[in-house]
Amino acid sequence: LCVCVCVCVCVCLFICVCVFILSENLKIVCLGVSPHLFYLFIYLFIYLFIYLFIYLFIYLFIYLFIYLFIYLFIYLFIYLFIYLFIYLFIYLFIYLFIYLFIYLFIYLFIYLFIYLFIYLFIYLFIYLFIYLFIYLFIYLFIYLFIYLFI
Repeated sequence: LCVCVCVCVCVCLFICVCVFILSENLKIVCLGVSPHLFYLFIYLFIYLFIYLFIYLFIYLFIYLFIYLFIYLFIYLFIYLFIYLFIYLFIYLFIYLFIYLFIYLFIYLFIYLFIYLFIYLFIYLFIYLFIYLFIYLFIYLFIYLFIYLFI
């Protein structure tokens, strides 16, 4: 924004100096007062035009354009995009999805299915079968049968 304002001011100043310096009345006045004043205006005009317009506008515009284009577009966009894409893809997809999926799948499968289902099922089955069926049924049946029979 500063460069644009400076360039606009310089271009306006350049046009104003051109109009006033190259007009016949000012040339006659400048040459009539002092020839060095006319050359001073020409020198300032050339200096302002060459330095401010060419140097500031073209150099800074090209520099900022190349800098912003190379740095922001290539570095930030491509590098960070590729970096974040690879990082997110590798870390989140491979690590979190596959690792946690396999880990949770193995954990849930081994722990919940094998441990809870098989172990508890066998345990409860054996417990219910041995305790309830054998103990309660046979023991109570024999006990009640012997008790009632005797």
